[in-house]
Amino acid sequence: MEHLLLRDFLIIIGTSIFVVFLFHKLKLPSIVGFLLTGMLIGPFGLKLISDLSHVQLIAEVGVILILFSVGIEFSLTKLFSIKRNVFVGGGLQVGLAIALSVLLSSFLNFDLNQSIFIGFLIAQTSTVLVMKIISNRLGTDSPAGRISLSISIFPDLAILPMFLLIPLLVGGDVNFEEEIIILLGKTLFIVGFIFVSVKYIMPNLIFQIAKTRIKELFILVVLSICIITVWISSLIGISLALGGFIA
Repeated sequence: MEHLLLRDFLIIIGTSIFVVFLFHKLKLPSIVGFLLTGMLIGPFGLKLISDLSHVQLIAEVGVILILFSVGIEFSLTKLFSIKRNVFVGGGLQVGLAIALSVLLSSFLNFDLNQSIFIGFLIAQTSTVLVMKIISNRLGTDSPAGRISLSISIFPDLAILPMFLLIPLLVGGDVNFEEEIIILLGKTLFIVGFIFVSVKYIMPNLIFQIAKTRIKELFILVVLSICIITVWISSLIGISLALGGFIA
């Protein structure tokens, strides 16, 4: 199995080099080249990679690393400065998507609960694609980049309350008050974890590691921070993409 996984990595890297180089010559975004590469060599294309478990593993690792690299260029100060765009712009995007879904689904004879659930699905944006394109083309400091970034972040933040509402939509037996308390607890944990880490833990840790001037140790610590943060995020129900960004 290990040899097959290495072979799959080699196929992905080799094909990506060719496709991305071609897209560069055509002055097209590299992220589109990566998408096309996956379509070509994946289980539903030429089937050069047919094991879905390998595809899922590679995709998850890729998502984490992309959002981690984008997050490195993004500061909490910058995030707080666009909080209004996050909640107003992102909230409007999610709200309008759900409202539009309810309106259109009513013509297809879906009931209200089904329409809202479909709206939840439509409202989700690809944070990975948006952030990668923004960082490559616009820059996260540009006005358009900040607005696009803020709108793409909100659906990830809205995942937790959506998960809370889904059992209600399907008519499941759920203790709403208990779930609300759990949701608030997760939110407070995330905020507290980020604040304590950024304020007290990370500056001292990174400074002490950097003082050793051991490049390998520095890389290992940074990767460990990424993996631990993503792992904790997944345990409390946050998407891997947002976990990588937080890391």
